[in-house]
Amino acid sequence: MTTKSDIVVGLLQHDEIGKFQEFIKEYWDKNHLFAKETSFFDWLYKNPTNYHYVVAQIEEDLIGILGLIPLKHFDNNLPDSQIFLTIWKALENRGLAIGLRVFKACEKMYSPEFIGSLGLNDKVVPFHERQGFTVGLMDHHVMLSPYIDEFKIAIVPEYIKPELQEHESIIFDNQEVKQLTISELIALNTDKLYRYQRPLKSDIYLENRYLRHVIYDYDVYAVCEHSEPIALCVVRMISENGTNVLRLVDYIGANETFSKLQSFSATLLRKYDAEYIDIYSHGIPPEIFRKAGYIRRSNYDDLVVPNHFEPFHQKNIDLNFGYKCPQIGRSVRLFKGDCDQDQPRV
Repeated sequence: MTTKSDIVVGLLQHDEIGKFQEFIKEYWDKNHLFAKETSFFDWLYKNPTNYHYVVAQIEEDLIGILGLIPLKHFDNNLPDSQIFLTIWKALENRGLAIGLRVFKACEKMYSPEFIGSLGLNDKVVPFHERQGFTVGLMDHHVMLSPYIDEFKIAIVPEYIKPELQEHESIIFDNQEVKQLTISELIALNTDKLYRYQRPLKSDIYLENRYLRHVIYDYDVYAVCEHSEPIALCVVRMISENGTNVLRLVDYIGANETFSKLQSFSATLLRKYDAEYIDIYSHGIPPEIFRKAGYIRRSNYDDLVVPNHFEPFHQKNIDLNFGYKCPQIGRSVRLFKGDCDQDQPRV
C-alpha cells in the first residue's frame, strides 16, 4: 500500500524528460506534440536547472504532473510571481489526493501573486473555485469580413452577413498602423501601454513569446495616434480549406482604445484576405467590442467560429478561465495567447 511518505513531489529534471513523454503518451494524449519531440517543450518550459513542471513520483514512476509558465520565462525583468497553469494530470489510484498535492506544491514553490489558467475542463472548475479562483467563460468576439463572397471556415447565417459600411463608418484620420520588427518594437515608447492590466507584460515578453516563437508566425502591430503608440496587437494567420482567418491573440493598451480599432481590424482583413478576425478575452467589456465592429459569438446560436485547427473542427468551443490575483483582481485581462491555448497540439 502506498503511503504519503512514498510520494516525492518536486520539479521535473532535465534527465527525466523521457519518463515525462511516456506519461503524456499513456495518460494524456498519445498524439500530443510533447509525446513526440522535445524542442517546443524545451522552449516553453525549460530553465537552466529544471523544467517548470511540478511532478509527483513513486520511486521512478511519475504519478502526477502540473505544468506552469512564468511570464518571467519570456522576460527576466518581469515579476517572478506571475504564472499560468497548463497540463494537470494525476493518477489518483496511486495515492491520496495526488492532484491536490502537486497543485499545493506549485503554489508553495512559486508563491504566485497572479496565478491563472485557460481552457479549464468543466470537471475541475469547482476545484478552482474552492481554491479561491475567479472562474468563468472567456468572451469570444469576431469581426466578419465584408470583402469576401463565401465563408469556408466560419458558418455565417445570411441574416448576420456583414455590410461594408459597418466597418468603415468611423475612420480616424490621425491614426496610423505599423507592423513591427523586433528592433522597431523595442525602440517604441510603449511602457505606459502595459499599465492597464495584470498580469504584467513587456516589449521583451512580446518579442520572446511571439516574434521568436519556435513554430508559429505571429505579427505585432502598433496602432498610433499623432505618432504615439496607443495599442499593440498580436495576430496570427491560420490557413484552412483554401482560405485564411486571423486570431488576435494578445492586446496591449487601454480597454477604451480597443473601441478605436475597427478601421485597423478591417484593414487586416483585407491585407490577409481573411474570412474573419476573432479574439478570446476576459476583462474588456462587450460594449467596447461592439464599438469596434465586433460581434459576440455567443449571441448567435447558429454562428460558428471554430477554435480547433490542429486538426480542424468546424465547431464552437467555449473556453473556461480561472485566476487568483487578490490585490488587483479587477484589472486582470486574459487573451488567447496567454497560458498554452495558442500552441501546436500535434
